[in-house]
Amino acid sequence: EGTEQAVPQAHLAARIVGRWPSGAPLVQAPDRDDPSLATSNDFGYFREDRDGLRCPLGAHIRRTNPRDSLDPKPGSQASIDIGNRHRIIRRGREYGNLLTPEEAIAGDDSPRGLYFACVNANIGRQFEFIQRTWVNNPKFNGLYDDRDPLVAAQPGGSLTIPGLPVRTRVTDLP
Repeated sequence: EGTEQAVPQAHLAARIVGRWPSGAPLVQAPDRDDPSLATSNDFGYFREDRDGLRCPLGAHIRRTNPRDSLDPKPGSQASIDIGNRHRIIRRGREYGNLLTPEEAIAGDDSPRGLYFACVNANIGRQFEFIQRTWVNNPKFNGLYDDRDPLVAAQPGGSLTIPGLPVRTRVTDLP
């Protein structure tokens, strides 16, 4: 049985993305940001975080690069091969000033956001597949009703954060 409760803002943002503001992955730094891991990409999910207790199963990075966590046999080379078949090279770069909570409440609409660039060899097999099958799929990786909380084409998104003894479900994400 899950609960719906408040999650600290910095922790919620990290769980939505799967990385802390520095870029440190939650799989390697689950409790606090560790800037020394900012560029770390040498990790998997199956052995390190099979149940999503460090990085939620529906987090953006787990969906867009599931690494070794998918069928036919999670944790195997076959699983890694599936992920690599659909892998893209991507980079995001911020522009504008960081939005503070006070500015958000006041409705500040200054220009800010993220430039996204992606390189792939086959747009259908890579980018479109990731969007359709992993990002917008509410049943991705054993979930029930969660799409990617960061970029899915849906209003009022949700994120299930696994936990012991119970999970937390955050709903109505803008």
